[in-house]
Amino acid sequence: MKKRMIGFSLLLFTLQALAVEQKAGLNIEDIIKDGYQQMTGDEIRSHLFGKKLIIKDLHAKSEYEGFLSNSGTSKVKQTREVSPSMLTNIEYQSRAPLLSGTDKLRIKGNKIVASDGIRTFSSRIYIKDGNMLGVRDIDNGRVYLQISIKD
Repeated sequence: MKKRMIGFSLLLFTLQALAVEQKAGLNIEDIIKDGYQQMTGDEIRSHLFGKKLIIKDLHAKSEYEGFLSNSGTSKVKQTREVSPSMLTNIEYQSRAPLLSGTDKLRIKGNKIVASDGIRTFSSRIYIKDGNMLGVRDIDNGRVYLQISIKD
């Protein structure tokens, strides 16, 4: 019985490792080929600041509501839980969570730079036909976030 459990655990680990190596999902090169353009700092300010946002994690199937204030703070709260399948997904578990609560943020060049005082992430936003995708610097070029304006 013990050998079966160890064998099963090794099989699960191997399958997860292979899934990470396949790199399923979008990356920056994919969305640029598809016609997405990186937003400028001014475009980010006009499209996102002062508005209620819906931020979807395309990988984990979770969802957040957020607000980026003109004064340089953000409020983000989770509105849909992470998909249960992500609990054993190595790629998801190795990702850093979204900064939540009230964080300091600023526009630096064509990026949003957010910090909670301990961690600092920068994000680039790409847009095509009103559809916005976010790429955090810590995600190694992977596209995990979809951003829309809440009506």
